[in-house]
Amino acid sequence: LPISPMATNPIGPTVHAWLHAEQHGLRPATITSYRNHLSSFASHVGRDLPLALLTPELVEDWLASMVYRTGARAGEQLEASTRRTRLAAVRAFTAWAVARHLINTDPAAAVRAPKVRRRPPPRAKADDLARVLALAEPRDRVMLVVLLQTAIRRGELAGLQVQDWDGAGRLYVADAKGWRERWVTVPAEAQRELTHWVALLGRPDGPMWPSSHRHGQGLAPGTISHLVAQAGRRAGVKLWTHLLRHTALSDAAAGGATSHQLQRQSGHRYSSTLDGYVNLDLGDVAPAWEGRSYRAAG
Repeated sequence: LPISPMATNPIGPTVHAWLHAEQHGLRPATITSYRNHLSSFASHVGRDLPLALLTPELVEDWLASMVYRTGARAGEQLEASTRRTRLAAVRAFTAWAVARHLINTDPAAAVRAPKVRRRPPPRAKADDLARVLALAEPRDRVMLVVLLQTAIRRGELAGLQVQDWDGAGRLYVADAKGWRERWVTVPAEAQRELTHWVALLGRPDGPMWPSSHRHGQGLAPGTISHLVAQAGRRAGVKLWTHLLRHTALSDAAAGGATSHQLQRQSGHRYSSTLDGYVNLDLGDVAPAWEGRSYRAAG
C-alpha cells in the first residue's frame, strides 16, 4: 500500500499498511494477534495521531492502561507476560516504520518491557501420572505415554501417521510450528505402546489416531487436549497437554540429559549460534531418554 510522507502518516492507516505488508511472512494466528494488539494501541493513542508524534511516554501510558475490566481483579493491571506480548507487537510495527523511513527513531524501543516474575515450570507428579495411565482408555494411554516419553507437542502428536513410526525407536515428527521436521527418539515404554497400537490398527499407513467422524483424517489437536484433560479428570488429576511436555523435559533433564539433547529432542529453535556450534546425533540423545516409566508396576 502507498505510504504518505512522514509528517502525515496517521497511526491507524499505517498499522493497516504494515499488516498488509507482513501478512505473507507471518502465520495467520500471529497476524490476528498483532491486529488485535495494534488496534487497541491505535485506539488508545489516537488513530489519526501522526506516527512522527508517537513518543515512548504514549507507549508507556498505553501499557499502564491495561487492566482487568471485570471480575475480582477489576482495576488491577494485566499480567506482565500479557503486557510484554502486546508491547512486542507495537515494537515489531515501529521497527518496521523505522526501516521504511517513516520515522527517524523507534519510540517503542525505549520502553522497558514489564518484568515477568519467573516461576518454576509446571511438572506432574509421578504417582498422579501412574494413576492416570492405569485408568485411561487404551488409545488415550498410548497418546499419553508418547507425549510423556518423547516431549513432542500436541500438534505434532495429532499429525502423526502410522508410517512415521519406524518400529525401532524413532519417530518422524512434523514440527507443528512450521520451523523444521525431525526424528525423535522413542524410549522403550513408548515403543511397546506404539508397537501394540500399530498392530491393532492393522495397516501400514494413514493417521496414527484416526477420527471416528472424519473419514481418513486423524484427531484434531483440540480433541487431543480434550482427551488428555478427560483422562486426568477420571483419575482426579488436573492434566493438560503442555504439562506433559514440561514434565517430560524436566524428568529427562533430571535424568542427566544435556541442554543440547533436550533441544534436539523437543524441537526448540534456539539461537543461531547454538545451531552453528552443536552437531548432535540422534544416537547421542537416545541413552538420556531411556530409563523412565510412567505406568504403575504390575
